[in-house]
Amino acid sequence: MSFFRIFSLFISRITAFLFKYFFYVLIDFLSKIKAGLKNLKKGIKYAILGAENFNTLDSHYCFSISPDTPLEHQMVQPTDIHEHLQTLYLLNVELNLKNILELGTRTGESTITLLLATKELGGTMTSVDIDSCLEAKDKIKQMNLEKYWNFIQTDALSLT
Repeated sequence: MSFFRIFSLFISRITAFLFKYFFYVLIDFLSKIKAGLKNLKKGIKYAILGAENFNTLDSHYCFSISPDTPLEHQMVQPTDIHEHLQTLYLLNVELNLKNILELGTRTGESTITLLLATKELGGTMTSVDIDSCLEAKDKIKQMNLEKYWNFIQTDALSLT
């Protein structure tokens, strides 16, 4: 086989590969445009940022809601637990858990969610934390949830 023939085969295979790759990329791009037309704002962000950067932006549905209730307000705060607050609340209400013990309060994200469920059920909640949790206490006071809550400042491991 001559060099020209080998080179010609090589070029035709490269061309076929590139055409197939371009075709898949084009189909993928068109499907994303179609999806973007359903939500123009997201489509524009995707076109500007590209797939890799877009996927890290506004990836949680909970950041897209307008909070109407105290629970929804908790859900839109970017914390390490915000995605689980609705489930935590629903489980407590559905299982009718009127007496709740929480170990570790920190800034009160889960505490407030549990207190909202406790209030709905007419129960009580006790939280134990080694720190004073002043931020959580302030939030709970602002939301008038104090009467459902007992706070014990101690090391939970020391309780017997």
